[in-house]
Amino acid sequence: MIEKLDTELLESNRRYYERELARPKYDVYTKVRNIDGRASSVEAATFCNSLETFLTTYKTVSETLEAGKYLDGSSSQKRAFINIFSLYAAAAEAAGKITKVRARSNQNKNGQIEIKVDFSQGTYSLADQVVTPLSNSLGRIKDSGEMLDFAAAYFSSVIQKTKEISKIEDYNGFNEALTELHLQVGEITVNGFNYSTFSPKKYSFLTTLDDIVGNEEMITTLKRAMRNVLKYDPESKQNVMQTHFDGFQRTFTFYGEPGCGKTATIEATLNYATELARKVCKPLIIENVTNAFKSEYYSKSTQNLKEIFDRVKEGRESYILIFEDIDTILFSRDELKNRPEDKVILGEMMNYLEGIEAPKQGNDLIIVTTNNPLSIDNALFSRLGESQIYVPGPKTAEDFTKLFQIKLKKSIEAGLVKASEKEWEEMGEKCVEARISGRDIKNISKLVLAQLYSREEPDEILSLNQEKQLERLLQIYSPIGHNTLKAQLDLYLMSRNQIEGFENGRVH
Repeated sequence: MIEKLDTELLESNRRYYERELARPKYDVYTKVRNIDGRASSVEAATFCNSLETFLTTYKTVSETLEAGKYLDGSSSQKRAFINIFSLYAAAAEAAGKITKVRARSNQNKNGQIEIKVDFSQGTYSLADQVVTPLSNSLGRIKDSGEMLDFAAAYFSSVIQKTKEISKIEDYNGFNEALTELHLQVGEITVNGFNYSTFSPKKYSFLTTLDDIVGNEEMITTLKRAMRNVLKYDPESKQNVMQTHFDGFQRTFTFYGEPGCGKTATIEATLNYATELARKVCKPLIIENVTNAFKSEYYSKSTQNLKEIFDRVKEGRESYILIFEDIDTILFSRDELKNRPEDKVILGEMMNYLEGIEAPKQGNDLIIVTTNNPLSIDNALFSRLGESQIYVPGPKTAEDFTKLFQIKLKKSIEAGLVKASEKEWEEMGEKCVEARISGRDIKNISKLVLAQLYSREEPDEILSLNQEKQLERLLQIYSPIGHNTLKAQLDLYLMSRNQIEGFENGRVH
């Protein structure tokens, strides 16, 4: 289950610690201002914000667990464990805020800092133990950049220390009790003493594996690869498949005719991967790299591509990089004689795949699709050659029948589309004869639905709630049967033949 922290409680605790940090005892804001001049830089604001976030999140998580149903009893061990877990979650969230600002920094000052905390204390006393060393250390910091390095090292140390202490035998029962809890803390999700930057809202893939007909080899291959890349551990920056085995396939090229289901199958397997990442609380980033080439200026496209690759090399998350229709964005060198900008992009791509600085820690997959593999640059294609799979799409009458029923599933269940088993088989057989694709089935299904929705609707239906709208629409729409299904299939095939005839005539 995913549980979010109460926003009102967070805001109340934020105001509380904003007052506390301004007290003469700590006077954090004044000390930051002395370092930064007017405390107006991004670094200074980030430092203050991360400290407020850390304390606010700690107190809110602690109060949530105290009031919740996850941990039984009222022992001192329970109090200590709640503090340990709450500090871990708070440090992970605060560290993320600093990471965003320091993401491109080459500095490596994140040494471990000794943490001395009595975890059995209440939230007020424990917070005092946390703030005091941070506040005292500000006097030794010379500039705002160093201030962020110190804070990042501090939060990293809190994460390491709490994770280490949580493993002692006395806390086994509490750890087990939290295995089913996925706590959404700001922009991260915490499950036990693991956290992920994965956000459930970031990805929205409506296609599932149940929606795919055929393409079994593509599905099996991608599922295995996605499980492998999620074995990557951002903390150690290692993947067990690399350190203890002989690695795994990293690049995949899927080719097939237009409409065979390459994109839909990728979406369905990405849906599988995001659900798996959420379940095991692993950070996963999905980049449709095709978007990097949509800049008006090629130099900007190169920069976009390099920034994506640099983020992968930093190793903070697992990445799945998608290049759809790569033959339309990366051309062969024979075609690039007078296009130096495109040569730079092609070179950047090939260096990333097999260059000296290519990522080797096992945290990325590259998924490529093409309708025409022969048009891809030979050197690039060889670098993408770890797995090259033909995608056939639906081929049998049974495949097409099943795909029709998937596309019209809700209407069939509502009794609005009706056909016997034999009539569906006839539709499937006709699709095989006409050599149509999975995309054609999608288009024909839309024609069928347009016919279904063709009845006039009263304007007042728009003001009803969803339940009432459904009730009225089911009364208005008239069920359609095999004759209408067959007519829409025939209409689509006739239109397609006319277009093909027009194209052939124009060519000749």
